Amino acid sequence: MLHALRIRAKRVRYTGELVQPALRRSAPARTVKQLLAATAELQEVLGDHQDACVAELRIRELLDGLGEAIDAHVVFVAGRLVEREHEKAEANRACWHAAWQKVEATATAL
Repeated sequence: MLHALRIRAKRVRYTGELVQPALRRSAPARTVKQLLAATAELQEVLGDHQDACVAELRIRELLDGLGEAIDAHVVFVAGRLVEREHEKAEANRACWHAAWQKVEATATAL
């Protein structure tokens, strides 16, 4: 769901960037600029979330692929990496809604 929202945010941002030159010196120009900034922030939060989720998954897959003859140090380090990526994902999951609300409020002002 969040990845799909990121794709839609990208489309909104690209559309805004496309129409922005035509709006110069008009009343909505500033609002479009704010929308672009809010959308970029949302994309960043969602992108960081996606990156953390994928990194966690890849580390787990790599460990699974090593079989049972894994050095304990490798398992420990991989576990710490998974933990960090999981925390990053949780942190971004906790703040994406606030970033979305900025986008929604700015878009409504248009």
